[in-house]
Amino acid sequence: MKRTGYLFTYLLLLTVAGIVVLFLMPLSAHPFPNLLPAIKPLGFFLPLLASLVLYPVFITVSVTVSGDDLLIRKGFGQRTRIRFDDILGYNEQAAGSKWAPEKKQLTIYTQTEWFSILETHFTGYADLKERLTQYGKPVPFRQGLNRGETRLLRGFVLGYVAFIAGLVWLGYAAYTPATPSHKTHRLQATIDEVRIIKSGKGRPLGAAFRLNEYPQFSFRATKKEFGDEVLSLPDQLRTGQTVQLTIMEQDFARKLTGTDALSFGDKFDDFTQINVFRIEAAINDSRLALTANTPPHADTHTRPVLWVLGAVAGLLIAWTCWVWIDRHQMRQILLRINQSASGN
Repeated sequence: MKRTGYLFTYLLLLTVAGIVVLFLMPLSAHPFPNLLPAIKPLGFFLPLLASLVLYPVFITVSVTVSGDDLLIRKGFGQRTRIRFDDILGYNEQAAGSKWAPEKKQLTIYTQTEWFSILETHFTGYADLKERLTQYGKPVPFRQGLNRGETRLLRGFVLGYVAFIAGLVWLGYAAYTPATPSHKTHRLQATIDEVRIIKSGKGRPLGAAFRLNEYPQFSFRATKKEFGDEVLSLPDQLRTGQTVQLTIMEQDFARKLTGTDALSFGDKFDDFTQINVFRIEAAINDSRLALTANTPPHADTHTRPVLWVLGAVAGLLIAWTCWVWIDRHQMRQILLRINQSASGN
């Protein structure tokens, strides 16, 4: 259990550090590329952290009998001393796997505490069962939560809600309205590479230019903006050829020359990607001129409506967990056990 506790602490600190870094990066003056890869690992660590919280909480590590009471120790060092006279009920049910279906689990209930003993974890299971079932009465099985477990799980749910709220704030803060703008810049440079950009499923999305003068940036002309004609650019243009690309003036000032600071939204996704709205180049005796079917506009970076819908789904999950926690507090469990007993 110590190793589990160390792993839990490590993942907790890693998650907190990731969240702090995630929300501090856009506030920094340094141009960090693409915050999205920082968000995705958190989606993995949080469920893993939850599983590490939930698993040890309900596991009884040791039971020590001493005179008229017993000391129960659960995961994360939870220690509770229970008098035998405080036992109100017990339940034994099958808890084995398909390899050992005959294994049993004994659950004991008091006014404020509950614990389960697995036959596979305790060599003295039969003796413990004989001693503990002398008190209380047989009752239906109910999953319970003592006060410490309730606080722990509620704290995790509240942290999850705070994380969701932070993501919604991030989505709105990074959003840039896609209002048309006439402030454009005609960039003349030589081509290093023209390639087709594809989706994860291999569907062509457009063409991307890499220029000798700005090798760290990718100038993108999407199929959505230019149509299928843009897909033939790698065959029409060659390395070393001069090309004129019309981009947003703010992209030129913020990204290429650095005269203006990057916006919050620029740091949210990959700021090395720059949208193109017109392409001009000489091809033999003719001139290539492709214009986007929409006016030049800033990249929106995020779609806040989708972030809100995702947050609503996350809040529904959090609310469901909160209700589950409330329904499994010991006072609720004892009430339902008594109702079941009176019904019989």
